[in-house]
Amino acid sequence: MHFNRSAAAGLLTAAFAFAANAEPFDQFTVEKVRGDSCEIKTRGSGDWKEASEAAVHPAGSGGRTGVGSTITLAFDEKNRFRILPKTEVVVSVSTRDSKFRKVIDLSMKDGNIEVDLDGFPRDYQFKVQTPTAVCGAVGTRFKVSSQGGQNNSFETEQGSIFAGSRVDCSFYAPSSKAGQTRAA
Repeated sequence: MHFNRSAAAGLLTAAFAFAANAEPFDQFTVEKVRGDSCEIKTRGSGDWKEASEAAVHPAGSGGRTGVGSTITLAFDEKNRFRILPKTEVVVSVSTRDSKFRKVIDLSMKDGNIEVDLDGFPRDYQFKVQTPTAVCGAVGTRFKVSSQGGQNNSFETEQGSIFAGSRVDCSFYAPSSKAGQTRAA
């Protein structure tokens, strides 16, 4: 299959234009699909379906990958995340925290993701939650790994993040800067 970069760019531009009518971060666009096992479950649907590039999905939807597969999901041109092999993630948005206009939450049971927030709004919060830990960021690039829901690691590539345990407060890192890796 021949990949036409200009056609893909046109589809993404159209998808982002469509997304511009929605509130920021209330939906995401499938930007890249690599491998044979990339699926999306759209909010309200009980079925996992093959991920399609340029498809737009509402918050509450999720993505998962199999061995050797990745999906890149974008909120807009500057803010995206990549679901690495053998990972499942659900994207949620809430307005329950009075300190932030919106809280974007990626819930991950097991696996690895890479996050690139370049131009993320300061009045929003971004979190990645595993079964036992939470990592948050403002305007940064980072990776989160969770193995068996227990062995979590947070690698900061650019900017800074905070991380801590969700259940027993056994781990808390108020700031992790570029080049640092934390384990929980």
